[in-house]
Amino acid sequence: MPGQARRSPRPLGLSVLAILCALNGLSSLASAVQLFPEWLAAAKQHHYGRFSFTWVGLGAAVSGLAAAYGLWQRRRWARIPFVVSAVLAVVTACLITMFAVGEIGTSSGWVAGGLLLAVNVAVAGWLVRYVWRST
Repeated sequence: MPGQARRSPRPLGLSVLAILCALNGLSSLASAVQLFPEWLAAAKQHHYGRFSFTWVGLGAAVSGLAAAYGLWQRRRWARIPFVVSAVLAVVTACLITMFAVGEIGTSSGWVAGGLLLAVNVAVAGWLVRYVWRST
């Protein structure tokens, strides 16, 4: 169209991240749908905290799918759902790692778990920085 500035093509990295966010969002949605009947049964017994990962999964699905759409369209607002997705991924990895370290219970398990989490946080931070600069 005349009078409109031509946008540069979407970087390959944003396309890859958009696809990964969509896959993560769909996977989280599937997990939330699978866990919902168990959460509902627990809620009927007034145990609302049980299976609360259902709601974390639903939040991860919404943020992942929103980030995927926003990154694919190169929208600036995609930064926020991407950051939410990255934080939820790091927190989920932290919980899984701590459960594993609790099972192992040795000092080498704590060191390995700490290193794994440090790498996870570093990669998430680098990806957030990339998205922040590319959108």
